[in-house]
Amino acid sequence: MSPITFRSYAQNLEDILLWRTLGHVRQGCYIDVGAHDPRCESVSRGFYEQGWRGVHFEPNPAFATRIREDRPDEIVHEVALSDTEGTLRFVVTSASGLSTGAVEYADGYRQSGQVAEERDVKTTTLGQACASLAGQDVHWMKIDVEGMEEKVLRGWNPRTLRPWIVLIEATRPGSTEPAHDAWEPLLLDAGYRFTLFDGLNRFYVAEERPELQAALSTPVNIHDLAGGCEIDESSPFVAAAVGGRDAIIAQIRSSRSWRWTRPLRRLFSIFSSAGYRDDL
Repeated sequence: MSPITFRSYAQNLEDILLWRTLGHVRQGCYIDVGAHDPRCESVSRGFYEQGWRGVHFEPNPAFATRIREDRPDEIVHEVALSDTEGTLRFVVTSASGLSTGAVEYADGYRQSGQVAEERDVKTTTLGQACASLAGQDVHWMKIDVEGMEEKVLRGWNPRTLRPWIVLIEATRPGSTEPAHDAWEPLLLDAGYRFTLFDGLNRFYVAEERPELQAALSTPVNIHDLAGGCEIDESSPFVAAAVGGRDAIIAQIRSSRSWRWTRPLRRLFSIFSSAGYRDDL
């Protein structure tokens, strides 16, 4: 069996797909817009453990502080990205990872009973905040901003900052409803080619990097795991699998047949421990 070379922490295994495409790069660079937590559901954590370093944008003070404490050698901007500089009314929700500056989503959160605290946060543009990276290799940029994708892209200057790969959450929060129509033309006009939708994110490759398209055109699969990738126990995929397994076990143990056969299982255990298993 191949040794583990990469551990996934991401919500939808996005990092495995990126690693498959960019694993040949040593000490690469990323931009994580809507970074959330430094470990839980983090697209960048696996890359950080491989020696990569990057820039994070996280307007939620609690999460920004966690990233700084966990990764003191990276840049953390505690701001929201938009198409202008100034301030924004930002809603911090009780649901992890759903805080937003998009009013229409915030209203929906309140209607569903979630706690939603409003606060003013600073805004800047991607072009302004990443001016120091102009002309440098940025290998991937992730955007997960709960409805503010178009404004983030309008504040970007793709002539000077050209990540090899851009991935953007492309469904409305908590649903499978597509939400990319408004902002995808901005990426296509900037010279990026769509390669894959993984059910949550859409992936794009810079047209000057056509060699990356093949690796980024198929979903995460068993070959990635056989090739040395592993899913961390904090992953939502692991939690779902464990939860499903436990539910099945509980259902079996509560069944009538399981109760009726309990004496037989005890008898089998006694004979097995006494060395008579082969005689059964």
